[in-house]
Amino acid sequence: MLLVAGISKIIARSEFDRICSGPDLRPSGAVHGQAKLLRVIQEREFRAVGDTRTRPADIRLIAATNRDLKTMVAEGTFRDDLFYRLNVFPIQVPPLRERCEDIPALINHFIRLFERRMNKHITRVNRRTMELLMNYHWPGNVRELEHILERAMIVTAGDTLEIDATWLSPAGGSAAKPDGQLTMAEIERRGILEALERCGGKIYGRSGAAEALGLKPSTLYGKMRKHRIRTERRRIG
Repeated sequence: MLLVAGISKIIARSEFDRICSGPDLRPSGAVHGQAKLLRVIQEREFRAVGDTRTRPADIRLIAATNRDLKTMVAEGTFRDDLFYRLNVFPIQVPPLRERCEDIPALINHFIRLFERRMNKHITRVNRRTMELLMNYHWPGNVRELEHILERAMIVTAGDTLEIDATWLSPAGGSAAKPDGQLTMAEIERRGILEALERCGGKIYGRSGAAEALGLKPSTLYGKMRKHRIRTERRRIG
């Protein structure tokens, strides 16, 4: 990921913006695209799409990745000169399992995020749930925590957040795929199924699955068709 700060409106329409928002910038992207970015960083100028003039670029860059760029440089899949240009002030972020003190703040952040999205209000986290979250090894890092909390928010009917211990993969286990490695489509499908089961197949009206998920019934039906989920259609007036 690359964040660009302090750029003018004209840069937003430039070749530089196309590189930053496209696949060329990713470590797996073409080395040719990396060369374009390197040129902008080194020369501090760019050429807007369709323009024949070069313009100065007054920018600050923040780059982040979960790849081992040094290994990729050695393999020739990432330019060494670009690596050293970006690696001016490196900050290593430890995995979530090594900074458990951040978990309560992250839980609060994601709960507030999903409250707005699902139109729910959570006032507390079940004590056992907090113990499970604090003691889990988080192989999927923060993304896995986010998915677990989203799943819990979907199936929670009251104001107390709870999770099922079976949602967490065993320490060191590899038989089951952890939630942190599920696709968003898989997470969404699982959440819909659990909401339907919790609501007894009811979709419309109060205490229906659509309300539990914070969706319009028509939107939920569309997602069910996409995921090939069938249930008895019930309308409660």
